[in-house]
Amino acid sequence: MDSQKHLFQLPADSVYLNAAYMSPLLKSVEEAGIVSMQQKRNPVTIGRDDFFTGTDALKTSFGKLIQGDAAQCVIIPSSSYGFATVFQNLKSNGRKKALTIADEFPSGYLTLAHWCNTHKVELTIVDPGPGAASRDWNERLLDAIDQNTSVLLMSAVHWMHGIQYDVEAISARCRETGCRLVVDGTQSVGALPFDLGKTPVDALVCAGYKWLLGPYGIGMMWLDPSFNDGLPLEFNWINRSNSRDFARLTNYSLDYTPGAGRYNMGETSSFIHVAMLQAALEQIHTWTPVAIQSHTLEIRNHLRLLLSETRPALLTDKGYSGHLFGLTLPIGTDAEQLAARLAKERISVSVRGNFIRVSPHVYNDQQDAEKLSAVLIRYL
Repeated sequence: MDSQKHLFQLPADSVYLNAAYMSPLLKSVEEAGIVSMQQKRNPVTIGRDDFFTGTDALKTSFGKLIQGDAAQCVIIPSSSYGFATVFQNLKSNGRKKALTIADEFPSGYLTLAHWCNTHKVELTIVDPGPGAASRDWNERLLDAIDQNTSVLLMSAVHWMHGIQYDVEAISARCRETGCRLVVDGTQSVGALPFDLGKTPVDALVCAGYKWLLGPYGIGMMWLDPSFNDGLPLEFNWINRSNSRDFARLTNYSLDYTPGAGRYNMGETSSFIHVAMLQAALEQIHTWTPVAIQSHTLEIRNHLRLLLSETRPALLTDKGYSGHLFGLTLPIGTDAEQLAARLAKERISVSVRGNFIRVSPHVYNDQQDAEKLSAVLIRYL
């Protein structure tokens, strides 16, 4: 795949390697938002069916992306909303252990920690062990899952340094032991193939403003049908079975829309956000996550080759994804100062722990890797 920078509004002289922080908007996504805002100027153009057509299409698009049933897809405002929904409806089933990975993102970790405290379940943190290679971390996770494990919450790709887990093997182990599996797909879905048929999970939660290329304030979640009789966070009207009949909304229905529809956020129709995320997913389908991952792996491998002679320890091959990886900084390096120097060179990355986090996308190319390596070699 050639660079797709022409489909974005990024400045020609900038090197944006920071999609894990926040994706830029595609021109098509921006246009979808503008059209939706213009509709709101004159609400007479917004009909009853418009409350549902956009959300139906968005669920179908997200379901296609993850190979999951659209009826089990849920529109959420944030990943924390998704985690709160999931854990409100999880029972410990008498098991006394819950698992997560070391340095998991706060929204997931804090929700799980609250659930453990409420249900008197011990929370065990699985660390990477010496070397921090993905295969070692996977083995430690697999070993930790047993008949006493109630739930495992984990990211498919670690948000700080890009270690990629074997979620398929972990899913199989969870199914074998009866452990529930909650996956944070925020830093993977959209840039990395995810197939629920091969990797069954109980819940998949994704913020929309990173690899789904959508706006801030909307995300998507997929729930296993075992959640379909649960308790939602809200009791809004649009999730009820009679919601499409505006004249009879006060014939209060206690029945919900099919599948996981009861969990959709209030004001689900969110016309501007929904239209923008739909436009983003349409473009992702055109590219495909397979092609996105292949493109970013080429950039990562090129950067590794450029650093191999003088700075080989910065980027090693320990099971990182192509779209998100960490550069391990030498001891004593001022990471914030290095990031500031990169910013002066118009190169955008993030500092996460002792890593410079690099997250390329289709608007990047091998020349961007060359610009980054030149600055790193100069200052490290």
